[in-house]
Amino acid sequence: MIVYTQANTPIDLSDKPLSKGGEGSVYELKNYPGRVAKLYNTMQDAAKRESKITEMVRFSKTASFQNARIARHIAWPLAPLYDAKRRFIGFGMQKIKSAYELDQLYEYPPKKAHGFSTADRVKCLISICETIEALHSQGQVFGDFNPNNIKINSDCSVTFIDADSYHFRSGFREYRCTVCLEGYAAPEVIRNVMGTNYEKCPGKTFTKESDCFALAVHIFRMLMNGIHPFSGVKLSPRKGSPAHPVRKDKMVELCQTPFFNPRCTRTPSPYAPDLSLLPDYMKELFKRAFIDGDRDPSRRPDAREWKQALVRFSGELVRCRRDKLHYYRRGLRTCPYCEVEDRRARKHALPTSNTHALAPARQQPGTSARYFTAPPAQMQPANITVTPGGAASLKRSKLFGAMTFRVPMLILSGIFEYMMLNSLLPALFKNFMKMPGLITFCSGLCALAGFIVSCVFVFKFAPGRRSNRYCWWEYPAVIGTAFIGDAAAALAIGIIVTLSVALLIIGVIAALGSAFLEG
Repeated sequence: MIVYTQANTPIDLSDKPLSKGGEGSVYELKNYPGRVAKLYNTMQDAAKRESKITEMVRFSKTASFQNARIARHIAWPLAPLYDAKRRFIGFGMQKIKSAYELDQLYEYPPKKAHGFSTADRVKCLISICETIEALHSQGQVFGDFNPNNIKINSDCSVTFIDADSYHFRSGFREYRCTVCLEGYAAPEVIRNVMGTNYEKCPGKTFTKESDCFALAVHIFRMLMNGIHPFSGVKLSPRKGSPAHPVRKDKMVELCQTPFFNPRCTRTPSPYAPDLSLLPDYMKELFKRAFIDGDRDPSRRPDAREWKQALVRFSGELVRCRRDKLHYYRRGLRTCPYCEVEDRRARKHALPTSNTHALAPARQQPGTSARYFTAPPAQMQPANITVTPGGAASLKRSKLFGAMTFRVPMLILSGIFEYMMLNSLLPALFKNFMKMPGLITFCSGLCALAGFIVSCVFVFKFAPGRRSNRYCWWEYPAVIGTAFIGDAAAALAIGIIVTLSVALLIIGVIAALGSAFLEG
């Protein structure tokens, strides 16, 4: 089969398609390794997508798109393709090589053959957040967050396919996403589309906020044995047997999540781990995504906020002694995933192969990385690489944080303290103390206090300290905290000096009065 580019260059395709779908088929390009072509099944489908694909190709050539490196992790249209009659029939894109689909990781009970531990799942989620953040930074929206369209690579990075169905914007024109898998549409989208469809809806459909809702659903499912946050079991008041199921979109529309809405009429699935698995800061993010976001979609956490929370959560994971694929939050007495396994074993009368039921976690010494602290046993911590942002190892990440923030800022803070010691602070104290040695001593105390406060900020409170990637405002914040420490110490010394002088004057007056009365 021969297809043609815009420049009328012929391209030879493979004889058999790599894959077939309801919309089109994917063929390999013989002379272009790493590239494939998606050809639509009918000319009608191709005609509907021609203008959208043309705009997406034009957008892919912009500097901002290329700097965001979106094409590395999204099968974005890179060139329109035509037949011999110059009719649009499809487009070229990068070839996707992946081991699994995201939906396979939601299966319960999990397939051990997949080999993905909880720590690996968190790493996959961070990669998803990075890709979403990159696309949102370009003003674009995913729309249909179908887990079948998210491919998982062996290194836990992800790749998105079916980009031609995205909710794409070009100038003032909007190319809508016309489908969405049930359970991933945000409540405001469901209400707006009611009585119509995604293509003909007169109001808004997919937005960055609706993407953030679907992202929260994926994060919840990945950490909770694939359980959807808006699924649950309604018990009969007499027998306690399950009633008929309710569609997930209806549950989303009514904000009926049994995990975060106390008024929900359903109870969580018995295969869902206890919410104690999640730290409080992640529970708050889910509440914002599912409860607060139902009233105000802007309240939902975005991809960047989720990424920061997941990086923090990964640093709190410890490995279960009973199952090497289970990682859970440090501080819990038992493994929540093992508790679910035991409930399933009791329900189905399954044999247990380990007598150490619900064994406490075994801390992994020296395991820390940018994205997760407790890696699988077969992976060495020094070889853990970050997802899509780069390939910096653990040591390089720490060295980068030290050389770009900690060391320069502490040196700059020390220079600032020296300047305060030799100029500003002596000027503040000269009206109270005439002894140069005492002035230097008090100035040194102020400088030391400021330096200590700046160190505390750098090593304990700076948001970038966990990932060793710092925001621009954290640099002046170091100097600001040093100044606060200086000012606080100077104020304390000033108060002490003032009170001492006042007490001295009162003592002199009292002594003179006593002597006058005795005389």
